[in-house]
Amino acid sequence: MLNGKFRLWLLLSLLLAPLMASAAENDEDGVNPLLVVGVFEGLVAANAWLASQDPMAYGVAGALLFPIGAAEAESDTMFWVSLTAAESLAIYNMSIDTDRHSKSDIFRDNMIAWHVFVGVVGLTSWLTEDSEPEDKLALSFRPEQTGGGQLVLTYRF
Repeated sequence: MLNGKFRLWLLLSLLLAPLMASAAENDEDGVNPLLVVGVFEGLVAANAWLASQDPMAYGVAGALLFPIGAAEAESDTMFWVSLTAAESLAIYNMSIDTDRHSKSDIFRDNMIAWHVFVGVVGLTSWLTEDSEPEDKLALSFRPEQTGGGQLVLTYRF
């Protein structure tokens, strides 16, 4: 029988091959959306797998490295939202009791957590992008001196 890692590699290769072929054909916009989704899902799966192998080490590495990614944010709101969400993910992994959770449970929970992370950061980006005076809807993040912060959704009538 085939080794589990080889089967996973084979499955990913078979799934990504059509995406790459389609990307080569659809070069008018530069990047094929299916390829972007495939790469994104691959990165999410790789991170979830790494976390399932050693959640504590992954959490500590994430706590140290995730702020570097958050520093690339274009606004203060995006910085704080992405930093808070990423560090929450790191703290979650550091707090996992590996005696009570199987590797598959940890993998599944990290897959969900990474998708929630991307959803929160994406929604924040969409709500805060180039907020001009005529925009009626805005989202901001306000850190508090006592710790934590507030997400403030503003609607102008």
